[in-house]
Amino acid sequence: MKTLRYVILLIAAGFLLIQGCTKPQPLDDYQKTADLFKNPPADYTTAPFWVWNDKVTQKTIDEQLAQYRQNGIMQLIVHPRPGLITPYLTEEWFNLVKYATAHAKEMGMKLWL
Repeated sequence: MKTLRYVILLIAAGFLLIQGCTKPQPLDDYQKTADLFKNPPADYTTAPFWVWNDKVTQKTIDEQLAQYRQNGIMQLIVHPRPGLITPYLTEEWFNLVKYATAHAKEMGMKLWL
C-alpha cells in the first residue's frame, strides 16, 4: 500500500513537472532577455504592502499609485492598518477599493487585496 502511494505521488509530480515545462517563454536573443530584466512585466515586479492607515481619498490613491509606478512598482497589496480613518468594510471603503483597482488597471498595474 505504501509503495502504491509513492508511485502515485511520483506520477503526479512528473505530470506537474511536464505541465510546467509545456509553456516555454520564447526568448530569441540576449537583448530581449536583458530588456525583460530592465522593464519586467507587472507579474515579475515586487509587490509591497500599500498601507492604508489614514484618510483614504481618490486624490491620495492617484498620487500614491503614480509614485509607486514611477519607482517601478507595478503591483501592490492593499493593507489596512490601525490608524485607518476611512471606516473599514463600509460602502466608502469598497468604493475606494473599486476606484483604486480600476485606476491601477488603467496604469497597467495589479492590485491585491
